[in-house]
Amino acid sequence: MAVNGGSFKIKAENLSCFNQSVKLLYTGDGKNAITNYGNDRNLNQIDMNTTNFGGSFLDASGRVWVADGTTLPFAFNSAVNIVIRYVVGATLYTTNLTSSVGEAIDAFFVRIAQDMSSQVTSGNNLGDASPMGVQMFYSTPTEVKMKPSMFNNFLSGLQVQDLAIPTTSFPATSFTDTYPFAFTLKHPDNWNIDIIVTDPTTNDYRELVNSLLNQKLFIDKIRKYSNNYLQIQEPVSLKKYDLAGFEKQLVDTTVVDPYQYQTVLDYVADLVLNGQTYVELDVLAGDFITTTFYYDATSGIIGYEEIAKLDAILKEQGIQPPDEVEQEELERVFMNFSGFDPKKDKGLKLVIFGLITYLALID
Repeated sequence: MAVNGGSFKIKAENLSCFNQSVKLLYTGDGKNAITNYGNDRNLNQIDMNTTNFGGSFLDASGRVWVADGTTLPFAFNSAVNIVIRYVVGATLYTTNLTSSVGEAIDAFFVRIAQDMSSQVTSGNNLGDASPMGVQMFYSTPTEVKMKPSMFNNFLSGLQVQDLAIPTTSFPATSFTDTYPFAFTLKHPDNWNIDIIVTDPTTNDYRELVNSLLNQKLFIDKIRKYSNNYLQIQEPVSLKKYDLAGFEKQLVDTTVVDPYQYQTVLDYVADLVLNGQTYVELDVLAGDFITTTFYYDATSGIIGYEEIAKLDAILKEQGIQPPDEVEQEELERVFMNFSGFDPKKDKGLKLVIFGLITYLALID
């Protein structure tokens, strides 16, 4: 797929309770390889809100949380009992846990997942497990949705019978099952973290990545968007690699304004996406980030093929390049100017063209 226009977007979403690093636009090997990008894991979600949990929460500073349209709940301000009944195969299991006052919401949902996993697999084997998470966002200026979420692959044949808290109960029909495309990455705590990655424009991230192997794009600017300013603060690392390892790294050091609530942040990024450059960032627990890449669609990038074309044109006109300028040497010189600043590189390559042409004319 050739990327048309001057920009494209990538959205990465983390529905687990752990922060997770992910490589985007990566064409190498490993868990971030495009060959490991698939929709073979089932995502269970249930649509709830803060009222269903009693509505009593603390913010990240430990103060009573207020639905102000910007800040989200961070911890429970009262004990909340949750009962989940689920069937694996023909066996019925029950997880019955109560949150502690001041316990972080993420930590509580991790305890739920640990309890479920420990009952089904001996020795609390988390090898194939994905921690239960909770997706939180404002559905109205004063109402926050809280959607418990979990990728269920380790509980083969799992069927949730109901999820009950003191104020209400949700039967199995309340849960939705989807199979989003994601990378299943390994967290240091031995959990599998599924990061949903999409190209919101064409909805075909795999084709976007593969297209970079056939074209080069000069990126002028990257825009980060999320509904959480803490996610916006997370730096973006731009890395270039080859068979010998990393060559260069450029880290986004742009910071948000501490005096205002920001959901969008731009920064200049002079780099080439060519199949050997990628973006690495941390997606916070229960959060998402959309990165928009703006590229110069008119600058073009000179490749060795263009050198060969110029050489052919000179020969057609009866102008022979000097014998000492061998093809391998020309390509080696060209490849020495393949850094992170293609505008400067292009100027250097043009100098090389000019020198070769000049030598050919006076030979």
